[in-house]
Amino acid sequence: MDVGWHALLIMALFETYEAKYEGADVVSALILCGGKSQRMGQNKAQLALGQRTFLTTAKDTVRRAGITNVVSVGQKGCDVVDDIAFCGPGAALISALYQLNSKKAADSDIEVTAGKNNLALTEIVLVLPVDMPLLTPSSIHFLLDKARETKQSVYFENECFPLVIYNVYCHQHKLRALKNSVASPSMRAVINAVGAVGIPTPTAIKPTLLNVNTPHEYALIS
Repeated sequence: MDVGWHALLIMALFETYEAKYEGADVVSALILCGGKSQRMGQNKAQLALGQRTFLTTAKDTVRRAGITNVVSVGQKGCDVVDDIAFCGPGAALISALYQLNSKKAADSDIEVTAGKNNLALTEIVLVLPVDMPLLTPSSIHFLLDKARETKQSVYFENECFPLVIYNVYCHQHKLRALKNSVASPSMRAVINAVGAVGIPTPTAIKPTLLNVNTPHEYALIS
């Protein structure tokens, strides 16, 4: 039976669509800004860098990396407020993921839709602190590419941030169990819970990973 050139074209387009979107992912970003900032002496999220604050700088960097779902996590005024303040970034991260996942389950049928279409829709979460103002979109792209390439959670060696959690839904139970067993889980414990792999940091990226924790470090970039 001759299906005709138009049918063959449709089949080819469908195969191209499947190849493009099989394993497609949705990327979200969590910006952690709930620390006590004891060494800095003031809220680091509101520190100025040029005409912007650290928080607006972080949001802009993430959006320029192509991530539109950006969520700030921390004290009152953030998109997601820590359920218990000042328990550390590990606890804040787990709490935020739980709150957002609960909201998504209530508001969205994205997982059901993915199942109906037989698409491997993977949620990737980029986690970064608000006090890393020199981070660049290219640094973020590098880490995201490694996560997609290896299909694993990844971070730069010798650094806890930024962290990319690959297929975050698969790690929810482990993370909740961790927080239930330890009130203030360390980021190292979180990294282990999500099976994150440390990757070598390219020389060009190292300066972008500066954590600004003290007035002296802040003065160096101001």
